[in-house]
Amino acid sequence: MSPLLPRLTLTLGLPGALLVGAVLLSGCGDGEPQLSGGGATGVGAVETRVAAGGSLSQLPTLDDRTLIAPELLGLIDGAVDDVRRSPEASDAWLELGLLYDANAMGQLAVTAYERAVELAPDDHRPAYHLARVLERTGQTERAIQTMRDVLSWAPAHAAGHGRLGSWLMEAGDPQAARSAYARCRDLDPTGLTGPLGLARVAVAMSDAGTAVALLEPLRDRHPEVGELRFLLGSAYRLQGRLDEARIELASWDGQPAPFFDPWESDVARHTAGYHALLGQAVDWGRQGEAGRAVGPLERMHEVAPDDSAVLEKLVAVYVDTGRLGDARAVLALALQRDPSHYRSWRSLAMVEEAAGDLMAARSAAERCLELHPTWVRGHELLARIRWRMGDLPGAVVALQDALRYGGPQSSTLRKLARAQGILLRWHDARATLDGALALTPESAEVHALAAEAWAESGGLARAWELLLAGARLESDDEQVRRVWLRLAQLDPAGVPR
Repeated sequence: MSPLLPRLTLTLGLPGALLVGAVLLSGCGDGEPQLSGGGATGVGAVETRVAAGGSLSQLPTLDDRTLIAPELLGLIDGAVDDVRRSPEASDAWLELGLLYDANAMGQLAVTAYERAVELAPDDHRPAYHLARVLERTGQTERAIQTMRDVLSWAPAHAAGHGRLGSWLMEAGDPQAARSAYARCRDLDPTGLTGPLGLARVAVAMSDAGTAVALLEPLRDRHPEVGELRFLLGSAYRLQGRLDEARIELASWDGQPAPFFDPWESDVARHTAGYHALLGQAVDWGRQGEAGRAVGPLERMHEVAPDDSAVLEKLVAVYVDTGRLGDARAVLALALQRDPSHYRSWRSLAMVEEAAGDLMAARSAAERCLELHPTWVRGHELLARIRWRMGDLPGAVVALQDALRYGGPQSSTLRKLARAQGILLRWHDARATLDGALALTPESAEVHALAAEAWAESGGLARAWELLLAGARLESDDEQVRRVWLRLAQLDPAGVPR
């Protein structure tokens, strides 16, 4: 995701989480009976039993205990025993849900939280955590509706409005996101979540003045927050204040702004070592050691097959290591469990693209966008696939959709301009590159591409002006050299002496 639209994930609020052991050690608990009874497969099963009073309860339990660290197994066993002793106690179900939630066993957590909500519909805590897990497992629409229900019961919970704003942005509804962020700011005027969210919306909609007005006072109070300064730099760049933009953008350290949620402490105290191991696997992938990440990610996927973040990373390392058949197999199982999971369709499209089956890749990417029509990453992938298939008009449409839903991004504008140029739509390319220049006036490449568009459409004087500006920025840029040769061919008399 773009740094302008960070998701408010579980890990943002867990700096003090206690790591009580490695979650994914194979060989632990050999010979112990499965909690769910025979017959079920996978990590999670549902034990159906008649509770006291004749009501029917569903108890989500573990099938495979060999993949869970002993410390965590003990906690889960204790929580399951509490539910069995008091099947009508919502707090017992909530405790079980928190354990599953904190250790990325999302679907088990959903089942437990849903039962807690049924038993105590006036307690907003289980529904709040249910909304969080629904969003984390890719059920964004249901998460949004659940969070809206929670906020109708607990309208003063600022962090809930902040989360809702983030989800609405990802769902492609910036107007509704703005309302949620504004409510968050009103409820927590000293916090960062509301005003930063409003600034993200403003930058995404190219409303630089609003973003600057929000962010400059915050920068004076919180100069250490890199994300805040990155947003401010982006807004300055939109305004053409390039020197100031460079200073602010250089302050970005890749870390999201602090996000305080008092209710998330419920989850933090249940966290075991899962996230630490996931972070290690991700680091291996970034360092070019995808092979080392395969084993841990496979075990994590066995433990939490509905965790979309783990699935996407596992598929990525399978692709990096050439195991395309394994990537297809895990995605086939994921889509069998949930055929409406748009992220899995995108991952499948990337696998088929890596395998060279562009027809299958395009079909999977289009299915992803049928399920989530406003997802920018989906449109970007579809554009790349169509381009590789030679369908440049289709790639143009997909890139325009990515810009429509995600706001102006210089890299996307450049790709769009290249496609328009290949199609000889040079006037369209000029307009597109005007937008890219407004966003990245310090880019020699963008100047060169704009010069080419002007030259090919007859504006040679403007083309030389742009190209010379690009050469002053970076004379050795590959695009600058290429376009210089082209302009010299088109207008030999205009070559600067």
